[in-house]
Amino acid sequence: MATQQALDDLQDKLDNLIISYLDLFDEYQSSRTEISRNFSEGFLNLAQANFNAPNRVRYGQDMYDNRMQALRGVHIAVDETDVTAYTLKDLTSPPKATTPEKADLKPPPSTDDANPDPTKEKTSEITTDQGDSDKPDTNSDDAEVALKLANSKTDPLRWFGILRPMTLGTAQKNFVHSLPPIMKLVSTLSDIEYHEKVIRDLRQKVRGMRKELGIKIDDGSDGEPAAMPELDKLTIGGEKSTDETAVDNSLEDEKQREEEVEKALRDE
Repeated sequence: MATQQALDDLQDKLDNLIISYLDLFDEYQSSRTEISRNFSEGFLNLAQANFNAPNRVRYGQDMYDNRMQALRGVHIAVDETDVTAYTLKDLTSPPKATTPEKADLKPPPSTDDANPDPTKEKTSEITTDQGDSDKPDTNSDDAEVALKLANSKTDPLRWFGILRPMTLGTAQKNFVHSLPPIMKLVSTLSDIEYHEKVIRDLRQKVRGMRKELGIKIDDGSDGEPAAMPELDKLTIGGEKSTDETAVDNSLEDEKQREEEVEKALRDE
């Protein structure tokens, strides 16, 4: 049987979920803003790189090498609440530095232990210390060189040689920096979907408990709680939501802006 205390607890839980939902929606908007900024700067730098390219080479999808392998992947994890978390993972595997076992620097036991010579002992200690100080630490240096060499070989900018425009590398950084916000965006959308389901279920329970307790709801909806417009805007799966369509339109606008900037630079 429903009680007023149970109804109050359920309403408090519903309020906390709505607050959490609004926080997720704010994170979603922040991620979209960051992605839009990175893509805008990336396409602008790419247009400048095409304008300053030697021999009028056009950098873009036509310059992709099919032999190129992905440098980053996506790790997908689903928890017990069916919330999907997307994280980036580095697919490059730099060679591991092998650390050889340190040689035993202790001198072999001498037969003159009974009558040690202080002069010889002092000389051997000095020689050992000097040998250790003069020996370079090659293990860490080799590891750093191997890591830099591996990263340089997998860098797609190497396709275009060393006389490439600086703005091409800047555009690459802009697009790479947009990957973490994209992962955060899709993870937030999955969490938002979970909150939508839980909020709807709790509202149905609250409505049923109010009817059972005989509490009249005066919100103009015949006993149903007022709907949150955000819950109907964000949907995952099926038809595209309003925000997903806005993302697609934003990308199309950025591409069109890139073409306009490139055309203006050529006219100059």
